[in-house]
Amino acid sequence: NNQNGDLNIASTSQSGYFNESETFQDGNGNNSSVMQDGTTNYSRVFETGDLNSSSVSQTGLSHNSLVNQNGSSNVSNVTQSN
Repeated sequence: NNQNGDLNIASTSQSGYFNESETFQDGNGNNSSVMQDGTTNYSRVFETGDLNSSSVSQTGLSHNSLVNQNGSSNVSNVTQSN
């Protein structure tokens, strides 16, 4: 996790094999949550600005996710299941 600014929150929970997650936050009050379960999941989150929120939940095999948010007060929710 790479955070630049104030009051940013990033949480990651992973289980299984070959999971990978990267979170980049630049701004203030951003919130990112990534939960992965299974094999070969990948997630990358970019939040630039203030008060952005993203949630990624992946379950199963070989999922990929990329979230890129620029600006303020953006919301993204990604759910993938197998």
